[in-house]
Amino acid sequence: MKKTFVLAATALLAVSLAGMAHATTTVRRNVQQQVVSYGDLNLENEVDAATLLSRIESAARKVCGLDRVSFLPFALQYELQVCANEATARAVNDVNARRQIVLSNVE
Repeated sequence: MKKTFVLAATALLAVSLAGMAHATTTVRRNVQQQVVSYGDLNLENEVDAATLLSRIESAARKVCGLDRVSFLPFALQYELQVCANEATARAVNDVNARRQIVLSNVE
């Protein structure tokens, strides 16, 4: 079975548009996804676990928009970093939950 999972992160479009449109009445959320493969890794090995975390963090930065901008207002940069941190935490929890399921089925 190929080990992959989808990293889902909520990118807040409203945050990026807040400075341009003050009369916004609805918040629109776009969910970006990035597949992170880890079939080549042994998660019992610290180096491989760190490699997976690095892949997750990179994907989170990408789906939250931190990889394609060099200068942003501080407030927007903060929101994008929060997005990336939350996406990373969700992905790590997903991997841990799947590992627990696999381990419980082996026993």
